[in-house]
Amino acid sequence: MDSEKNLSLLLSLLSPLIKHVHKLSKTGNSKAFLRSLRSAKRRGPYVGLSNLGATCYANSVMQQLFMIPEMRVGLCSVPSQTEWKWIPKIQEMFWFLEESGFQYYKPEAFIQECSKVIEIGQQQDADEFYTLLSDRIEKELETSESPKLLQKLFITKIDRQIICSVDHSHRTEGIEEMHALSLEVKRMTNLREALLRYFQGEKIHGFKCQHCQKSVEVTKSISLLETPKNLIINLKRFEWNMETMMKEKVYDRLEFPMEIDLKEFVSRKAEPQPKHYYLYKLVGIIVHSGSADSGHYYSIIKSRGKTGNKWFCFNDSSVKEYDISNIGEEAFGDAFYHFNERSTNAFMLFY
Repeated sequence: MDSEKNLSLLLSLLSPLIKHVHKLSKTGNSKAFLRSLRSAKRRGPYVGLSNLGATCYANSVMQQLFMIPEMRVGLCSVPSQTEWKWIPKIQEMFWFLEESGFQYYKPEAFIQECSKVIEIGQQQDADEFYTLLSDRIEKELETSESPKLLQKLFITKIDRQIICSVDHSHRTEGIEEMHALSLEVKRMTNLREALLRYFQGEKIHGFKCQHCQKSVEVTKSISLLETPKNLIINLKRFEWNMETMMKEKVYDRLEFPMEIDLKEFVSRKAEPQPKHYYLYKLVGIIVHSGSADSGHYYSIIKSRGKTGNKWFCFNDSSVKEYDISNIGEEAFGDAFYHFNERSTNAFMLFY
């Protein structure tokens, strides 16, 4: 029975490759077909994703997820179910990226599924797409053999406390799960500063204490209860201008390191872990180029496995080796954007 399931999965994954070759063969003569086939073969270790009309945000996210071995293997090893809509399309895409040998893949089936909930052709935010994608995958995995796959890989558990200033024993506590940390960029200079701002206590006036039954000052605190295997950070590069009623991009420079230590932000209630447990190394950056209403996304990713520790730039159908020493100039951002012709900034970080 298992062999039949595996054969069925293999045939479904081979289908897009067969269709692709069939399209290439319809050229009228064998020489033209061979030229097309040679030009379609990839020139490096990785396959690109074709932009199907302002779908760069989806391409950049999907390449980041594909390059995480546990995500790629975990999702592709789950037997597909007939009622699923998203996972089979992702499995098809991941198989093609892994095995096809072509220069790029057109994710038409996947984008068509996305079009049922997203207006394709309109620029979307990469972080919003990642959140939507995670929700859809998690929902479908609920009926699978691996319902906790994304939770094991990406979920951060946050301990939130609201402490009354009149009586510190009066406190409201709650645990929140999130797929990514969203950090401020404006008026920050580096990632550590942004993390300190996120986790620092905040005083709130006029809060009604449930125990005192009166309006008091409270301290709102946030700390890490559980950290994920793969940490994703959203950098708040877009904000809403209440005067112009328009979305604007934050161009402030924000430096980020190749390694971060989250130990100082961990809750006292967290289970004891070895010192290195909270160390994270940078493995991916989603970069946004342009303004809030007109821009482009692409990914810079560290290879894990067959190409050693090399970095690559995944820019839609193009995949090229990347010199990580250029990352500061490429992705830290520039507060003086208006004096330049172009601005690129890190939008999402993968550790």
